[in-house]
Amino acid sequence: MQISKRAPGAPSRRHRRATRAGVLMLMAAGLVAGCGDASTSSDASTEAPSAGTATANGSDVAAVQQLVADRKQPSNTFKAPGPPVDATSLKGKTIWFVPLGAVIPVLGVEAQGIQEAAKGLGVTVRTCDGKLQPAAAASCIKQATDSGADGILIDSVTPQTVAPALKAAEAKQIPVVQIFGLAGPESTYTQYVSLQDVTASALAADWIIADSDGKANVLASKVLGDAAATNTFVNGGAKQFAQKCPDCQVDVITSTPTTVESITASTSTALLKNPDVDYGFPEFDFLAPLFARGVQQAGRSDSIKLVSTNAALSSMKLVKSGQQAADAATNRNYGGWLAVDAWIRMALGKAPQTGDFIPSRIFDADNIGSVDLSDAASRSGEWFGDTSYKQDFLKSWGA
Repeated sequence: MQISKRAPGAPSRRHRRATRAGVLMLMAAGLVAGCGDASTSSDASTEAPSAGTATANGSDVAAVQQLVADRKQPSNTFKAPGPPVDATSLKGKTIWFVPLGAVIPVLGVEAQGIQEAAKGLGVTVRTCDGKLQPAAAASCIKQATDSGADGILIDSVTPQTVAPALKAAEAKQIPVVQIFGLAGPESTYTQYVSLQDVTASALAADWIIADSDGKANVLASKVLGDAAATNTFVNGGAKQFAQKCPDCQVDVITSTPTTVESITASTSTALLKNPDVDYGFPEFDFLAPLFARGVQQAGRSDSIKLVSTNAALSSMKLVKSGQQAADAATNRNYGGWLAVDAWIRMALGKAPQTGDFIPSRIFDADNIGSVDLSDAASRSGEWFGDTSYKQDFLKSWGA
């Protein structure tokens, strides 16, 4: 893969601080499990894609189009993450929820699922804000450990950045659930739950393939310097294009956590170099405004369809208004219930979960009109269909 680099302008100190906070918000969007490329780059760059090995034909494109049509439908089917358990003995327990940053809207979705599940069990949830800083998150974990918490659920905090605090919690045999994009070493007291962002990335690519009849010219973005973020694109969207769309042209712009604001300039530059691009694929909803600004600077707002992932309320409103063509996501509220299920099994000394299913859905002009674009609805899980899965979880716990 050939890479050409451009030298971005040096950001101010204030902008660098804003950038770091923004990227932490990006990484907290529920990054995918798996092993990613952790390579780093000091600049944003444009990558020319390597030659694909796909052998798709017209029937394959038709299959993708059918898959996309199916994934536009409600998907909130419950799939038991393991054998039923009796969790009634956990009534009155206290668990701590430590999100990377309480200001991150998408983390509020799984937070709501956790609160709902705990209420159904008669369990108290204490939330301690990680404030986008590893030191603050580590302090939260220490507070939970020192208070004798019955469990700790950590959302989007890179485990290596709080390793001593996690080790102390395990030493006291406190069950810890890591809601994180990459799986790590698990034990009797540590389990990982992924919110399946790689699935969302693949579905976003599928939408582009289907909409273009397998002939899309795509400009995508990829975050380097964070294994989980890189993996989301590499094993999600990029893999779908390579396997299912040999006639698609995919160019990639890259950034690192310290150069994310340069996405605007690198998007504009790439579009000026390639006037045939007709689809824009920001990796996550957080990047969509930066990417869209670059599209606008290149004078291409009327000719490029933007597609992203995570179903953040802000992007869903853009889909509604027609400023964004589609958004693909998994049900993060369901993910919150799944995280509580993982804690329950550890707390009861049961075998870990045997499945990692989370409902997913594609949103575009065909179905966005049926979606309640309110903050309450965005947190409830109802965007993905009927929410009776909550009762199914409670039944599986004997509650």
